Amino acid sequence: MEICRGLSAEELLNLPTHMRGSGEICESVPATYRLYVAVDGEQLIDEFVEPGGIRRDRPHNVDLEFVFAPGTANLEVRFAPEAPVDPSPDVARALGTLPTYELQQEVRFEADRITLVFLNDSTGSLDVEGG
Repeated sequence: MEICRGLSAEELLNLPTHMRGSGEICESVPATYRLYVAVDGEQLIDEFVEPGGIRRDRPHNVDLEFVFAPGTANLEVRFAPEAPVDPSPDVARALGTLPTYELQQEVRFEADRITLVFLNDSTGSLDVEGG
């Protein structure tokens, strides 16, 4: 996530003209998310997910595998931004703009089949495919 603030008149004067741009300075701050997965009310995972990349500036990627007996189950997935301890007002404000993704759905697990939970880019929501 990017946190931007306006430059003071003094800061603007200290910059070369070609670097003044929009009159603000931005800092990239990695956003940690919390992943929670439960099936039929039983928690399978509740952990933090850091963004990818050496500078933690790449998209979040989660690759987990669970094995279920064939049948129908209630699946709950929540992927939400997690605030750091004692965030600055700017970080807290920026966190408030990040999306939270939730899925609560009855899913049919089939023998020898993969069921995938993914972020649907066109709807901006978590979806289930396969089974």
